[in-house]
Amino acid sequence: MRIIEKIANVFYKNPSLRYLLLKVRPLLSKFYQLLWKKTFLYNGKNIKYIYHPYNASYNNERKVEIALAKRFLEEECCNLSNKNSLLEVWNVLSHYISVKHLVIDKYEKDWYMYLINKDILEYSSYVAFDRVISISTIEHIWFDEWEQNWKKSIKAIKYILDKLLVSWWKAFFTFPWWYNPELDRLLVKIDNHEKNIVNDICIIDSLSYIYRKDKWEWEQVFDTKDIISYTYWKRYNCANAIAILELTKKYIHD
Repeated sequence: MRIIEKIANVFYKNPSLRYLLLKVRPLLSKFYQLLWKKTFLYNGKNIKYIYHPYNASYNNERKVEIALAKRFLEEECCNLSNKNSLLEVWNVLSHYISVKHLVIDKYEKDWYMYLINKDILEYSSYVAFDRVISISTIEHIWFDEWEQNWKKSIKAIKYILDKLLVSWWKAFFTFPWWYNPELDRLLVKIDNHEKNIVNDICIIDSLSYIYRKDKWEWEQVFDTKDIISYTYWKRYNCANAIAILELTKKYIHD
């Protein structure tokens, strides 16, 4: 295992070799899929890891995030009649699986025909959506901008749930642990059953965390205390733990 990691580091440090690595990523994803564990447990069910060449998902949190998003789409969205029934915040899923739903993404320019370039806090729709999904996106909203405003990540969650989701329908979010302090505080509040912007609007169907047990395997836990040391970039590249938040919007009278 150590030999493979040393070879990979040599490739990453050399631009020419790194370009070659990009070309062989499809083969690497197949190689990892054959060699390493194929499933992980989520709420008692075996979920298949996603081994995909895009962004080297076989070697970061995308291998579990995309797998869980795919499960959500299959279980919760199979009966949706049209693309307008589902909204994705930031264009992630179309890079990994075939999708036909509306996507709001402030920056990415893509061939994907249902993509709208707009800040989610500035987007408005005459019709709310039956489902909303967002994969490791909320933590970046006004956090990785030139003009930072960390609290807008929380405002974005509230806006999505309050304005863009139909009552009694569902939302699915993932975001990394120890990346955006405002989101970390929100997670701790939910864990401690303290008042927060999420449970004002929604019923929390499920909140759990999946941490990187080792280089190749991920494991589900249910408390921030279990992932406190699994900070971003500390043990392995990118996220070492992610939060998975599944919600149902309450019926709120005007």
